[in-house]
Amino acid sequence: MPIWKVSEFIINIIDVSILLYFSYNILGRKKASHKQIVLAVILQSAINTTINLYYGIGSFIGFLLMYLSTGIVYHVVLGWNLIKTYIVAIVGLLMMFIGEIASMALIVLFNKSSPYVYFHYNTVRIIAAVFAKVLSYLLFYTNKNRFRFIDRISETQLYQIGFII
Repeated sequence: MPIWKVSEFIINIIDVSILLYFSYNILGRKKASHKQIVLAVILQSAINTTINLYYGIGSFIGFLLMYLSTGIVYHVVLGWNLIKTYIVAIVGLLMMFIGEIASMALIVLFNKSSPYVYFHYNTVRIIAAVFAKVLSYLLFYTNKNRFRFIDRISETQLYQIGFII
């Protein structure tokens, strides 16, 4: 297996772990076992890596498939409410997007290189990805209590929000 596929899988593990951390702080009222958490992270990372290899990084169809599979995996493995999981996932993904855009802007600004360099497999891309994940984690960590209201949404409101989404 090429080193780039392994690095892609490791980056996906970091992505999924950060999103799970955020989701768990909001929806994780019941304790999940370490086996369930590891299973969810490995399963979702494998799905995301496969989707990225097939559709390419940054594909809208790939994003939708990863988003849908994240909700299903968290619902099945961790037993969370499916609609609340999707709501938390979209909030988390938007925060990760903000973190990645900010980190990319900072790296391009300080490195004075073209953004297209980061779409090809190289060590700079790995460093940029790790920096983006650290920035995303810091966003989640500083805002983890801000979105706890999602867990207190009633069933009626939940279906209305889910229908809109």
